Amino acid sequence: MKIENGCLVLEGETVISSQFKGCEDLTEVVVCDYVKRIEENAFSGCTNLKRVVLPKGLEYIGDNAFCCCEKIEEIEVPDTVKYIGVGAFSGCEELKYLILPPYIEKIPDNLCSYCFNLIGITVPNGVREIGKRAFSACWEMERAELPQGLEKIDDQAFFGCRVLKEISLPESLTKIGGGAFEDCYELKSIKIPVGVQVLEESIFAGCYELGVVTLQEGLEEIGRNVFSTCRKLYDIRLPRTLTKIDDYAFEYCQGLKEIFIPSGVKHMGFCVFWESHIDVYCEVEEEPKGWSEGWACSLDTCRWGNKE
Repeated sequence: MKIENGCLVLEGETVISSQFKGCEDLTEVVVCDYVKRIEENAFSGCTNLKRVVLPKGLEYIGDNAFCCCEKIEEIEVPDTVKYIGVGAFSGCEELKYLILPPYIEKIPDNLCSYCFNLIGITVPNGVREIGKRAFSACWEMERAELPQGLEKIDDQAFFGCRVLKEISLPESLTKIGGGAFEDCYELKSIKIPVGVQVLEESIFAGCYELGVVTLQEGLEEIGRNVFSTCRKLYDIRLPRTLTKIDDYAFEYCQGLKEIFIPSGVKHMGFCVFWESHIDVYCEVEEEPKGWSEGWACSLDTCRWGNKE
């Protein structure tokens, strides 16, 4: 291997290892057809690398392979790739377009975290899981297309996607991790699939524009801070399968005027509606023993024995 005028030239290798890690002279990589593997950290920290062409026949991209290649704007991963490692494109700040191969089952952790200019992503049909922080801090991501068959969105997967306005969650989904959509400022509405039983901590915290949330029968728990500072939330109905609402779940939801608490809710956390100043209508006749002292801090009204 050698570099000529900033371009990497390969001479018979089938594996690219990490000898070019941090190479600031490298501006272009054209990977020849006989290369099967790009190992971990192969091009990480190549801060002047602008163009990458990956070949048909490539099968493996290792952990952090292109991490912090700040100037790359576009990458197409060929269909032959079966494995992409953790953080493979993390910190590619100028990356706008990424085409993923169809034969991967998991989007790895931190795949595109801190790709500030990534415009959108289409998750391939075979993917069952989106890993932790996979697309976190993709500030310009406007859309994310998720396939039927997706089962899990892990912690902070879309954290800080500040201009993501809408996303359709497939009915196959059964788990949404903590903070998965936290600080998605422009997200306006969301429908939770029927297979999701628990909304984990801070999933939608800081979604300032979130106005409409659809929860379906089957949901059992709303975790701590789930809707914290969703200031424009005005339309939400709690399902009858709900048994637990944790601390500060609806704090600073100042657009929410009223909410009905079904009789199945046996646990209510501390300051659930802190600084929301809403009217709460409870189906039960009196406060259940499992509700925390101070659950009703800053409520305007609480009425017992109401029917929906």
